[in-house]
Amino acid sequence: MGRYSYGSESNSAGTVLAIAGFDSLLDIDRPTALGVLDVFARQARLSALYGHAMLCLVETAGDELGKVGGTDVSQATVTGFPPDPPEPFDESTIIEFGFQFYATADEAEDLALRLESATAPILDEVGRYCTRVDLASERAGQSDERHSSSFKLRGPGQDLYEICIATRGTGDRSVLGERIFEAVTGRGLPFEQMSETPFGGPFLADAFEKYPSLG
Repeated sequence: MGRYSYGSESNSAGTVLAIAGFDSLLDIDRPTALGVLDVFARQARLSALYGHAMLCLVETAGDELGKVGGTDVSQATVTGFPPDPPEPFDESTIIEFGFQFYATADEAEDLALRLESATAPILDEVGRYCTRVDLASERAGQSDERHSSSFKLRGPGQDLYEICIATRGTGDRSVLGERIFEAVTGRGLPFEQMSETPFGGPFLADAFEKYPSLG
């Protein structure tokens, strides 16, 4: 990673590696788990030599990591960080969640159904919602063979699709975004990138053109 040969590009400012549920590996094989972190620590130092910052965030319930590879491990609890402030929204705003997938036409339709199934219980609490499947534009990377966010290579016969779900109702935007992300990743849907766009004020008409059923 420090040499940009995997997981990063030379024009990026740096790399953040986030590991959730690290306790699962600690419980199974603690020496291996700490060895993995040691590898990351050494690669972070190497990355710094190349002028490419690397940060590794590890989620664990324990506080016994101490030193990894001779490097002190900085620790903080989730409760030490304030939650995101509320972002209430109402019928005057349409929230669009967009997901990019490399897929064939049939795969895109199946992914849209799976995406709607994963998010429907959450969006039902908000109000109305609508799903839309489109090919991504050239500007969004339609011709790229490797995705700019996930770095995944396009498969044979695949195009870059944007599957969007827009919702109109009432809720808290910051909470809704987190719940949507967790629902989609929890189903293992292999999206390349997620976006969240609010349409309000003069831009509400643009949303109605894309999602007339929400008008």
